[in-house]
Amino acid sequence: MAIEDLIKMDVIRYFAVSNFTVGQIKLYKKVEKNSTVRSRIVAVQNQFDLVGGERTPYKGVLEYVFDEGISFIAWSPLAKGILTQRYLNKKTIGPGDRLFDEGKIKNDSNIPGIKKIQRLAELSADWGMKLNELIISYMLTLPGMGPVIPSSSSVSQLSSNASAGKMILSDEQKKRINQVISV
Repeated sequence: MAIEDLIKMDVIRYFAVSNFTVGQIKLYKKVEKNSTVRSRIVAVQNQFDLVGGERTPYKGVLEYVFDEGISFIAWSPLAKGILTQRYLNKKTIGPGDRLFDEGKIKNDSNIPGIKKIQRLAELSADWGMKLNELIISYMLTLPGMGPVIPSSSSVSQLSSNASAGKMILSDEQKKRINQVISV
């Protein structure tokens, strides 16, 4: 197997995959039984956010990898900025906003899950944190969730995203967030 060759050359130390379905992971796990320990999947990097969840055909990967002891790494946990305050006010959405410029949103009426996002924003404000911080800190509590990979376009966004990793949500806060996203 090519992966084994790369391990022997010390090019690969830990093996992870991206954008894999449960079926693809299961198929690989059949092959990895005949390979060295270092060729086993230690992480799966897939898109995931609290409002959109896992995208088709990747549904169920987070639960599956948790059961298998594999880390899940979420990319785009802020849904390309939708899970930040940036797109909450339709009066401020316009040219210069990436999703507006890409033609993906015109105002808040066509943002999927906007009611949930608004409710999460209210909770974050009540708790003295930014929406992105609430989202990231909660995601890090999900079973099987490893690191998250949020993008940022400024140092202040980067700092805010990083600070979420240090936040500890109470059981009551987690319960209230779960109530919003489960509706």
